[in-house]
Amino acid sequence: MLQLPARKTRSGRDFSEYRLEIFDVDAEELAQQAAIESLSDSEESEGDFESDADANSEIIESVTTTAPAQTTTTGRKRKLSPAPTLSAPTHAPAGPSTAPSQRLVGAAPPPLDLHAPKQDRQRVRRRTRRKTGREEIQASSGSQAKAHCVNRTAKATRLAVELDLDSDTAREPIAASGWVCLNDDIIDRRRDKAAKATDTEATHVPKSWKPQLAEALTLGFSYDDWDGKSQIVYVDRKGRELAVLCGQPRDDNWGVDVAEAGAHLMKELAPQLSPLNPGSTSAAQPQKRKKKKKKKRSVRRGDHRAETIGVGMGNGRTQPGNFRNEDDDAAVLETLLGSKPFTRIAGFCNSMLLNVAPRLHRYYQKTMDALFERYPHLRRIFDRKVSVFPSCTFNFGPQTVTIPHLDLLNLAWGWCFITALGWFDPNKGGHLILWDLKRIVRFPPGSSIAIPSAFVRHLNVAIQEDETRYSFTQFAAGGLFRFVESGFQLNEPARARTARMSVEDRAQWVATEAARFCEGLKMYNVHKQ
Repeated sequence: MLQLPARKTRSGRDFSEYRLEIFDVDAEELAQQAAIESLSDSEESEGDFESDADANSEIIESVTTTAPAQTTTTGRKRKLSPAPTLSAPTHAPAGPSTAPSQRLVGAAPPPLDLHAPKQDRQRVRRRTRRKTGREEIQASSGSQAKAHCVNRTAKATRLAVELDLDSDTAREPIAASGWVCLNDDIIDRRRDKAAKATDTEATHVPKSWKPQLAEALTLGFSYDDWDGKSQIVYVDRKGRELAVLCGQPRDDNWGVDVAEAGAHLMKELAPQLSPLNPGSTSAAQPQKRKKKKKKKRSVRRGDHRAETIGVGMGNGRTQPGNFRNEDDDAAVLETLLGSKPFTRIAGFCNSMLLNVAPRLHRYYQKTMDALFERYPHLRRIFDRKVSVFPSCTFNFGPQTVTIPHLDLLNLAWGWCFITALGWFDPNKGGHLILWDLKRIVRFPPGSSIAIPSAFVRHLNVAIQEDETRYSFTQFAAGGLFRFVESGFQLNEPARARTARMSVEDRAQWVATEAARFCEGLKMYNVHKQ
């Protein structure tokens, strides 16, 4: 700073009390500071993001390159001083992009468009702050479920059903091992034996019945006029949440992009499936012994065409294996699994399991991770991040209407997700009848329902003659869980196993087997009013 001498009057006194001072001004630094202040004036004071620093550095760089060289008061040229260095924003290391749900909390938001109107930039920053806040809350809670999904499920309607999962009636189908359920013949024989002991008439389980809606309503069951979009949770007498009307995601395009697209895809690919009845050989040609083909129709569940893909266990298998499909069928199923509609359905159902029954979801995930890591030749039907279910069935119909049945090989307390598709009037048919819950549920196409299908008997109401109904189900066999928990080996038959046990060990083993289903029910959420 240079201070000039004070001006004097003719009498010699000071002209003024003020002094003239000349400051040494750095034009580059002044231009940079002005650019920063200009940018900060147009933004919110609290918008302190890394993208703002990037934008500042760009403006500073442009100003620096155009700033003229400054001179001293003596008129001699001075060298340009280097621009002050700004610390570069810290970014996450380069790598594959992550999904929004997997993105690290506190990651840099996308850069702002400096040419966008002020309101747009403010809106982007507000959304970023809200998203960051949600991610921080989710990370602190330790839950994988998204906050808005949890809130929606928490606000879902809870309906009490006439069933107590601790009652003998509810547990009648459960096998002694607790992993799977019994078939109808065994249940009927036990009922006959009990009726004979009490000198009464036995009531057998319902079979081979496809009622019209009017017939179904005569059962006296409660009718749920469900819209197919909202969420309803069924709870037993002790508040355990045992079944869910999942509805649909809050997506206005779900009906077109998923429900319609999925149904059209199944209709388009159905003719490419292998024929149900291979052509017979002529009398002139010698008959060759053909390999026995698997059944193409779901006889125990109905007379519709059904194809299953994934990993299964049971029916004499000594270890888990991939379901076998003929070449034509495998190509169709692979196309469906790789399509966007069914990937989105699987992801939505997986999210519902995580939100409504997180302990059950964790059990599925832990078991399947161990299984697929141990046996790399087994293939997942969906990516691990999409779904925890190892198996699924496409019911091609063309009129998929199930008869009363139990999915007895599924995990006894596990859930089966059913998604209805096609073109039918849900007010006239296609309803899901939950026999043991005494409910008749309107089931529109494009919506999903989750039930413990191993011990809750279910069926469908018949649809009209000119209508089409498909369905897509996801499930897990109880034998897979038993195999993993047994150290990746088959258990001996109960009689041979207990023969070598002491009295104390046998009593302990029986108690463990009897308590397995009870322990499984603890994975259900309990609704507290």
